[in-house]
Amino acid sequence: MAFARQTGELQRAALGTLEALNDGLSQVANIKRIIDQTPTLPLKLRQDARGLELKLLDLREQFTGDPTKSKRNEPALVGLIDRIEAIIGGHWSTTSAPTGSHRRNYEIAAAELEAALKNLHPLLDRDLPTLHETLEAAGAPWAPGRKLPQWKR
Repeated sequence: MAFARQTGELQRAALGTLEALNDGLSQVANIKRIIDQTPTLPLKLRQDARGLELKLLDLREQFTGDPTKSKRNEPALVGLIDRIEAIIGGHWSTTSAPTGSHRRNYEIAAAELEAALKNLHPLLDRDLPTLHETLEAAGAPWAPGRKLPQWKR
């Protein structure tokens, strides 16, 4: 039962992290759209947004795997979410103790999540808010995820 609780907590943390990552990607997509529709904004903002998007996409691939490789019949690494689901699918439906493979997959997934969080925090906690602030300072239209617009009469 203790291992099931551990894997449940790992799943909760991984799925929550993936949702936060996807929310960040959605914000960046909105930012890029606003930049494209506002020709007075500097080109550097578009480059900064694209750079952030690429970093977030790389991290999302760690969670979900590379969807294009399997479509080309190429071997692809297992994504973090699939690894966790394999642990849960193989262990939660039985009353026997977890196997060595379950425990090893748990350790791999836990380490991968820890590394992903270490890389994701600066992107979502520093880089994305900085991009929002830069857009606000440049007078860009408001985008989801940004603080309320500043208004001075």
